[in-house]
Amino acid sequence: MRNEMKIAAIVVAFVIFGMSLGLSIFYVYRLQETNAEYFKSYNKDEENVLREVINHQRDTDYKLADVIASKKYTFDDPYILENPYEVNPLSAVIAFNTSKKESVDVYINDRLAYRVKETKDHIIPIYGLYSNAVNIVTLKMGNNSKEIILKTDIYDNNHDGIDISSKLDGKNNYFLTGNIDQNNSTLRGFDNLGNLIYYLDLPYISGVKFYNTRLYVGYNSKYSKEYEMPNLKLEMDFLGKIYGISTDVSDLDTDNFVDNTSYLGHSINMYREKINNLSLDEVTDSLKYTDNTKISTNEIRDELDNASIYDKDFIVSMNGHYLTYDIDDDGMLVLVNKNTFNSYTYSLDNKHLIKVEPVGPSSLYLYKDGKYYTLLTTITN
Repeated sequence: MRNEMKIAAIVVAFVIFGMSLGLSIFYVYRLQETNAEYFKSYNKDEENVLREVINHQRDTDYKLADVIASKKYTFDDPYILENPYEVNPLSAVIAFNTSKKESVDVYINDRLAYRVKETKDHIIPIYGLYSNAVNIVTLKMGNNSKEIILKTDIYDNNHDGIDISSKLDGKNNYFLTGNIDQNNSTLRGFDNLGNLIYYLDLPYISGVKFYNTRLYVGYNSKYSKEYEMPNLKLEMDFLGKIYGISTDVSDLDTDNFVDNTSYLGHSINMYREKINNLSLDEVTDSLKYTDNTKISTNEIRDELDNASIYDKDFIVSMNGHYLTYDIDDDGMLVLVNKNTFNSYTYSLDNKHLIKVEPVGPSSLYLYKDGKYYTLLTTITN
């Protein structure tokens, strides 16, 4: 009888042990499922406005180069591309060839805007179109004239109650940017009657400077602005084409911003007597790629597989090739692509910005005190 009780007790113990083990396995499985869902929602690429703009800009320039090379378009039958860079909907490009060098006078709604310098290959930038209007662009070349109709949609023409006409003479236009902490901090330009004639459809503008036919614009991604990460300065023309990128924003005018409802105004002449045809130059970048250390992924694979989750608050986002981060910790940022042979480490510093060129999707880790911590984040080039 006593032996039977012992056997029964052992059986009960095994049953309890089995149930406990089953519950533990189920808990771990559910935890892994939860983590998988967390990974699924977290490991997605941040929307990358700047990179998309630059890629589209490159494609547009290729298209315009092909148009000019084809010799198919003439002054009387030109190639017309509205909003060519998809960031200034109140702009266009007109392209054609002539048999000899010619200059072209550009009239926008019966006003002489500028004369384009003489050439045989014409890529004429058109900017300063009225919002929500049927615009008439007239090209005059010698005794010839060509009229082109460009229709535009409605865009934000709010100028915060500012009496624009009191700030301008007949030559200048008034540019406003504001709400710098918000997505609607776009750059807008008005004529002296308050009509919207310029709209830079690029979010989170944080400063601006004007020089001849160029704009120097402070740009932040959403995460960069919300978490006070560094600006990028974009050199642009009035079409919105980007010619240069840098992080030197010291000359951008942001001093007049008091809070996120303040507006910063500039009185400028949007037009010149003469301008060049549109340049199809590549984007130049004053930043070199950030120094890194290359390590073999195979040598650290086991450590990566067993890496703990980094449990402090942090922010990481990509703007083109620029990775901005807010990580309040010492250590190294590690980009790991497990499908390639090498990984790369970057020193964290107070600039909170590095320039990287990841090859395919790369996972991010923090290396600190001899241990790897996963940031549960994936970026792509």
